Amino acid sequence: MAGKAIIVLLAAFGLSFAFYSSMRHKGAFETESRIADHQYQMLARQAAKNGLFRARQELAAGMAQPVVMGRYGEGSYNANVSLSGVYATILSEGRMPNTRNQAVSWKIKAVFEATGSNLPPIGPTFMRYALITDQDLTLGGNPDVDLEAEALAGRSTNANIHTNGSLKINGDNVYVAGFGTYTGTADANPERALVTTFTPPVNPGGLPGLQSIGEIPIPELDIQQTLANVSVDTESNTTVELKGTLQGGTREDPLVWYIPNGGLEITGDVQVDGYVMFIVDGDISISGNVRTTSGWSGGDESSLGLYATGDVAVTGNVHISAQLFANGDFNFAGTPSILGSVTVRGEAKMAGTPAFYYRDPSPALTKPWHSNQADSYRLISYVEFLETRDGYERIPEVDIPVR
Repeated sequence: MAGKAIIVLLAAFGLSFAFYSSMRHKGAFETESRIADHQYQMLARQAAKNGLFRARQELAAGMAQPVVMGRYGEGSYNANVSLSGVYATILSEGRMPNTRNQAVSWKIKAVFEATGSNLPPIGPTFMRYALITDQDLTLGGNPDVDLEAEALAGRSTNANIHTNGSLKINGDNVYVAGFGTYTGTADANPERALVTTFTPPVNPGGLPGLQSIGEIPIPELDIQQTLANVSVDTESNTTVELKGTLQGGTREDPLVWYIPNGGLEITGDVQVDGYVMFIVDGDISISGNVRTTSGWSGGDESSLGLYATGDVAVTGNVHISAQLFANGDFNFAGTPSILGSVTVRGEAKMAGTPAFYYRDPSPALTKPWHSNQADSYRLISYVEFLETRDGYERIPEVDIPVR
């Protein structure tokens, strides 16, 4: 009997162990499934945001089509635009298949109000230079400085430079594919560099490459005026380190990121999709690549504005696509290349071999220096929904605030 009892006890223990082991594995599987489901939900959300971005582009361009569809990775998005008076509603759905081959759905509903304002046709005069400084400017020496124009969309553009102070050229290895202008004095060593340095590719009048002209006023970046002229989407009270991909807005409604404290640091590779403006009450430091896709077909212009009340420093062998502005100094080191424009109220300090490729400034990103203008379409309502068994559940916390 005792032996039989032991056998029964061992059998019961085996069944109990198997049961608890099965429950443990089931719990681990359910945990992994929940984690996987959350990941697919985030992918579906990103697909919906991509659809919203595409639909906003259509809205800003005059809404050529009321429905925007496309693929996002393994999933898809479908965004519908409906108009009612001065209001435009975008309903974007992102769908992503999960590990059980079930479609995970995420919806975003955004309502915009048309304001009827128009952007100026071109950017302000002080930004229409590859490089402009309010103080003295020295080019050349060892290391060299190479300023060139980039031929884009079949056209050639002058990469002009200007200083409201005096211009100094050291050596005859400096090449500027544009006009050089100054307000103070100009001298070079050797003297012939005053003639050989500047070769504007667009010069139908055959004008001298180097000219003395009047002062070009460079207004400062005034934070209070800026906040009155733009609608801030994101505000960060500490230093922001930018990496990865940043989804911006449209030309008519760019994403505006305000940093009142700390500064902006770009240390890794950054991809900016759409139009973005950074307003930094402090310094900007760039040691990583910054590339952009403007997301519109209106011409060749910058789609990223980096503006600082302090200094801007660019170091390393990096490529930057942006229009940049500094109330303070601009410090260059290494071999950076800049596709856009650089405006400096202080001094441009060049310890490396920077290359400048001029791109027109975007009027959409120069609102800090405009009179007060509203956006053509202003975001007034924003809601996100996740599909559940009982329908769609509203997500109360989202990363885009309602304006």
